[in-house]
Amino acid sequence: MTKSGEEPSEGSKSSPPKIESNSPFFLGPQDRPGDFITPTRLRGDNYDDWAGDIQTALEARRKFGFLDGMITGPAPPCTTSYWLTINAMLVSWIMNTIETEVKCYLSKYKDAKKLWDTLKSRYAIVNGPRIQQLKASIAKCEQSKTMPVAEYFGKLTALWEELHKHEPIISCECCTECTVGARHETRRDIYMLHNFLMGLCSEYFSTLRTSILSQDPLPSLDKAFQLVVQDERVRISKSVQEENPAEVLGFAAKVGSNMGRGKGDRPDKSHLSCTHCKKTGHEANTCFEFSRVS
Repeated sequence: MTKSGEEPSEGSKSSPPKIESNSPFFLGPQDRPGDFITPTRLRGDNYDDWAGDIQTALEARRKFGFLDGMITGPAPPCTTSYWLTINAMLVSWIMNTIETEVKCYLSKYKDAKKLWDTLKSRYAIVNGPRIQQLKASIAKCEQSKTMPVAEYFGKLTALWEELHKHEPIISCECCTECTVGARHETRRDIYMLHNFLMGLCSEYFSTLRTSILSQDPLPSLDKAFQLVVQDERVRISKSVQEENPAEVLGFAAKVGSNMGRGKGDRPDKSHLSCTHCKKTGHEANTCFEFSRVS
């Protein structure tokens, strides 16, 4: 038998270490090296999107700590051999999400963190130029007349999220009562609100935009989005009614079909006058008295 904490010697028959399912070292039967943990593929020019999706997928499996340096080696009950197994699994998962054109330029890796760091140093865009590109794109992002508000807001949100990855909220560890992070977040929210309102189609939302900006304090971004969407729905509803007045047309058609008809859908002859008997309601050629005399 082996001493506690020691790895069993080669050739000895021993069961794998008992690792709880909530441990980052845990691998279950559902974890296979051929798994595609995200549909996003690294092409070389989409590193930020790819890395974000990889991080989300591995955090869901409690495995991202192996890549960001939080977990640096095996800890009981994880053994060295099990550590190698986990790294092999992570390398397989990462390599499965890399396009062939990119994969062919990579060496063989057994350490997942080394692979992760290599990809980052090779394909991650330098912060400065990318931040400038993102801010320029946000400033130019505008809603066209045919673009729904939700689509315009979605484009802005994608740009904001990437910018925030490069410019995270300022944090301060000087004391427990420091509010610099909260104030930075508030300023960022106001910046996003102005971005959203300024890019709206002025032909449709200039009045609403002025109304929102005149409020003190300013509403949240979500509240402003809600107000704009409500205004859009009202405008579209009015436009549909003006372009397709179905009820008005139906009423007019019904009235037109009944013109010239009396009770029981019979022709209205009240305007006719007979020159023979001087009575109304018929003419001489249909006069009963005239035909009887003839």
